[in-house]
Order: sequence, then C-alpha cells, then structure tokens
Amino acid sequence: MNTPNLKSFTITGCFNSINSICPLFVHDLKFLEEVSLELWFPKISEEIATTFLSWLKMFTNVYSMTLASPTLMVFTSMPNYPDIEDVRFKNMESVLVKIDPFASLFPKEVLAYLFKNSRCNEIVTTFTGYA
Repeated sequence: MNTPNLKSFTITGCFNSINSICPLFVHDLKFLEEVSLELWFPKISEEIATTFLSWLKMFTNVYSMTLASPTLMVFTSMPNYPDIEDVRFKNMESVLVKIDPFASLFPKEVLAYLFKNSRCNEIVTTFTGYA
C-alpha cells in the first residue's frame, strides 16, 4: 500500500501465509499513531515470523498498540529469538493485549522483549474469545 500519511491501521484475521516478496507498505509510516494486530496463524513458519518482524519495524513511531495473544506467538518461531534485533517502539504509551482464554500459552517474555525500549509503563490485558 502507498499510504505515507496513514495514522491508524488494523489487521484482523487468520493468516495461512504472508507474501514476503510483496511488502505491505512501500513507505516508512512516520505518521502512524495507532496499530491493532489481531492475527492468528494456523501454522507459523520462519518466513511468516521474519515478515511479521519486518512489519513491526515499520510501526516504531506508534503511540498505541493492540495485540491479540495469538499474534504474539509468532515470535516463538523467529530464528534466534530472543536474540533478535530490538524493534524499539520509542513513542509507545499504551499497549492492550487481548488474551484468548482458550490458549494454552501466553508469551509474557515476548511482551517484555517488544516493549523494553519504549515509554510504556503499563500493559493492559483483557480476555476475549475468538471464533
């Protein structure tokens, strides 16, 4: 997408694959303030994990982020996690994590990794169900 002045962005749904050859955005998103990523993956591959990390690196200027707990699970398939380059959400002020109450795991260490270099002092969690 060519959206250099985009302020808010939401992706919701089930991803079977991500095309790393065709980037999601062609600009850095310096005006982006709010991101919501409520994704789940039937199967997480190294390609999906690496592409997802490249998306996050485009969202480093955001102030607010909403994440679904299944979205965070993609980090467990990243090569060399947790020894990967920091994302650095330098403006991050608020994070909401929607936790799937039926999930067997909740990756708290992923949250610590993602937001360790941000201004965010509190991560709010809420329970939600997924169809």
